[in-house]
Amino acid sequence: MAIPTNIKTLLSGNVVEWARIEFKETWDPEASLKTVCAFANDLDNWGGGYIVVGAEEENGRPVYPLKGVPVEKIDAYQKNILEKSKFIRPAYSPIVEVVDYEDKKFIVLWCPGGDNRPYSSPKTMAIEDKISACDNKYIMTNTGFLDSHQQSIARIFCKKNHIPIYPLEFSRNGSAASDGSAASTGSAASNGSVASNGSAASTGSAASDGNAATTTRNGSVDLPPVRTSFYGGYEDAERVILINMPDYFDLERDNPLCIIRAEKVAGSRELTHRDYLGSLLGLGLKRDMIGDIIVRSDGADIIVMEDIADFILMNYYKAGRTSLSVSRLPISELIQNERKVTIVTDTVASLRLDSVIASAFGLSRGKAAEAISRGIVFVNNMEVTKTDFQISEGDKLTLRGKGKAVLAEVGGRSRKDRQYITIERY
Repeated sequence: MAIPTNIKTLLSGNVVEWARIEFKETWDPEASLKTVCAFANDLDNWGGGYIVVGAEEENGRPVYPLKGVPVEKIDAYQKNILEKSKFIRPAYSPIVEVVDYEDKKFIVLWCPGGDNRPYSSPKTMAIEDKISACDNKYIMTNTGFLDSHQQSIARIFCKKNHIPIYPLEFSRNGSAASDGSAASTGSAASNGSVASNGSAASTGSAASDGNAATTTRNGSVDLPPVRTSFYGGYEDAERVILINMPDYFDLERDNPLCIIRAEKVAGSRELTHRDYLGSLLGLGLKRDMIGDIIVRSDGADIIVMEDIADFILMNYYKAGRTSLSVSRLPISELIQNERKVTIVTDTVASLRLDSVIASAFGLSRGKAAEAISRGIVFVNNMEVTKTDFQISEGDKLTLRGKGKAVLAEVGGRSRKDRQYITIERY
């Protein structure tokens, strides 16, 4: 199918409205795919839109003189456009055409309104691009905050692409060691700082996918140039970022996360997680800029991206009708609520996921199976949808909306040949 207009018309804006045209100097897969989806969704029924690659944009207009796409990059861009478009769900492909104008080459994408709206591009796009940017430019990169489902997608992506995930070892106060190894007792900083200098640990130097960092003869750990980790500010964080760190990066000095401490007026009504989150989203913030919100009786600690901290300080002063006093603090000052652990002992016919989830959270076997099929059950941060998935001792279980649990111990068998288990739920 041919594109129904020419590039001269697009550059002039005389026939197609400027709002339906986006100009990009280069092909940026993450940003461009979002634009493709926006045009395909065609909320205003304008007939979709166009992306012109090779023209810089300023205030919605092309910048002259036009730059064009270097000839040697044309094939690579086209191939990448076709490959990345496969990530769009439901399936959708823009019409792509290479055109010549003023002795320069441009790539035009026509994105008509689709028949199976809405369309979206997955988080794996951002993950892939962030990892590539860290590798190619040797800079720290990170995604926005990922929920449990997005984390599961990210872990699967890393596993399929043989990208090792290096664990961050947290001390009791929540500080993290980002040297790619599990720090031995006492090695983490006691003041809440993050140790990221690559110091050696005596144990736990293996990446979480089984790829080990190389240990030299003097005991130091020879780390890879880039380390990929999940990080949410503290050990039990539900929402985390995927952070890619070159070996020079100091997480203590350049931490991408910080705390907004919100303190409410004494005597005011109790505020819930929903109150804080709703008021923050009401400022126009995206959900992936906000991490965990730890609520206390006198206020809350809100983990956010450092980039938006100043905006929040200037605009966030009320949750509902309750006035707030807000301040920014380093992540090391995070106040965590004391974890309340409930010990559950039970017997199960087998270590099937539905059986263990039912015991851990006090559900019927049918309700547990329903939760698993809905995709709200996670084992070791990975979404599992098979009810007969076998659980092992030490596995961490999450049931969204209910909490977390660990299969702490698998005991012997009863006279009726049922398996004794001990679960720690929190």
